[in-house]
Amino acid sequence: FILRMMRVRIWAQNHKALPKRGEPFFLVCNHLSHFDPMVVCTYLRRHRMIFISKPENFKLLPVGPYMKRLGFLAIDRASPKNAMRTIRDASLHMSENNLCVGVYPKGTISRDGVFAGFHEGVFLAAKKAGVPVVVTTVWGTQFVKKRFWHIGADVRFRFEGTISKEEVAELRPKELSDKAREMMRQTILKHGMQ
Repeated sequence: FILRMMRVRIWAQNHKALPKRGEPFFLVCNHLSHFDPMVVCTYLRRHRMIFISKPENFKLLPVGPYMKRLGFLAIDRASPKNAMRTIRDASLHMSENNLCVGVYPKGTISRDGVFAGFHEGVFLAAKKAGVPVVVTTVWGTQFVKKRFWHIGADVRFRFEGTISKEEVAELRPKELSDKAREMMRQTILKHGMQ
């Protein structure tokens, strides 16, 4: 409803790379705006998607109540013990509840055009759950607030590919992080974002 009200048009590319409906997966994406999870959850609504997010985002209006209602998970990056509890909860959601879990592995919104490193520990959720990692990119969400009064915003959502659950089991978290980052690199550099 919020995206429709703000005249956001979502264009998806390469969606054949997505696992079949009902198969849980761990989704990683670049992060440009607070609208990113809305776009992803709207497009992937049939896949029962939740996200891992920082606690402060749950206080934002109007997105905070929306996140709570959907069952998003808060991750306390200041406490390794609490962060690992969230990773464990995410893995249980995927392995036992057949939910799909998304995360922004950089950990924050980025608009400076620098393709920086990821928090590799989040990939432990996929390893513990034994699910594939779906690598995606999004662009255009950074313009939603600026343009909706006049022309709305076109948002592009691209599936870069899937790292199979067999490969997820074999690779260490850092190797998974590096592979996902490399899969995103060309699209991200092409659009001058991270």
